[in-house]
Amino acid sequence: MKQLITILVSLLALFFLNGCGSSNTSVNTGFTSAMVEDQPFYTFDESQNRWIRVIFDSNGQMIYEILTGSEVSGTYTIEDGKIVVHDDEKNPVIALDSVQDTLWEVTGTDNDGTLWQDTWHLELKFRSDMLVGKRFLSEFTDDGVTIKEELLFTETTYKIYNMDGALREEIPYTLENGAIKSTNENTTSTLFLMFIEPDDRMNTWYLAEEESGHSTWSPEVEVDMKDNGGEVTLKSGNVLVLSLDSNPSTGYRWEVRDINTSILEQIGTSEYRASEVKDPPVVGAGGTEIFHFRAITEGTNSLQLIYKQPWETEAEDHYELNVLVH
Repeated sequence: MKQLITILVSLLALFFLNGCGSSNTSVNTGFTSAMVEDQPFYTFDESQNRWIRVIFDSNGQMIYEILTGSEVSGTYTIEDGKIVVHDDEKNPVIALDSVQDTLWEVTGTDNDGTLWQDTWHLELKFRSDMLVGKRFLSEFTDDGVTIKEELLFTETTYKIYNMDGALREEIPYTLENGAIKSTNENTTSTLFLMFIEPDDRMNTWYLAEEESGHSTWSPEVEVDMKDNGGEVTLKSGNVLVLSLDSNPSTGYRWEVRDINTSILEQIGTSEYRASEVKDPPVVGAGGTEIFHFRAITEGTNSLQLIYKQPWETEAEDHYELNVLVH
């Protein structure tokens, strides 16, 4: 236990993260019980390359969660607006310097007089519009091995795909107080939203009955007809969603004509979505053809598609998008 306590306290001097949310900062005179009790924050163990979720609970215990689950790592009190940690080792006293929407800037003093400054990231809340209809590339580490998979959310389930596009499983979920609650094979788990990076990647915290861990979700980047002839920048792992006007009832479909598959690869086949049904329905009305592509490695790719009937040699329309992956 002492080793675990030492890790937590030592981490605070090493912790460095990009901010998120509003940049409005206010000076705060100190911690209060209402601010601290049962409020989780996240820190990073650089030596182990892992995230730790820390909670100061309402019973005065300091609890943190790692891959092996939850452990009580000490106790705390709030004295003169400061968090005083009682761990029988460094006994740090932590002062609150400033507050933003989703992070706290703090200064700590160990019992040997060592000073350190830190940024604590507070968890956010998932919303339905952040999830439903969205596809994410999830990346996490399991026993030192990087695992990648794709998640696609509906209103009631999320689908997990292998990187080859094959559906692995579909799991029911609900949103409860901004967290994703799911049950699979008699195991209940919760996904918390930790913070959002400037490029809109979501950092999430997974907590089940026996384990916990961190994963990063790279979001979709959406483009459509108005981006024809333009340029888009992606990070490796981003999913590009291309939506094009289409009317298959006329025999016309979009075809990928030029793509560098070492930089950008297509995920599965295109899907067609009809326009909103009108009353009465319009026979032969068009809709949208949707393509998904995954950014693989750094480079530049001119993605080109043509709109034609299979038996024709000439294209009715064409689409070109310059894709930069870095």
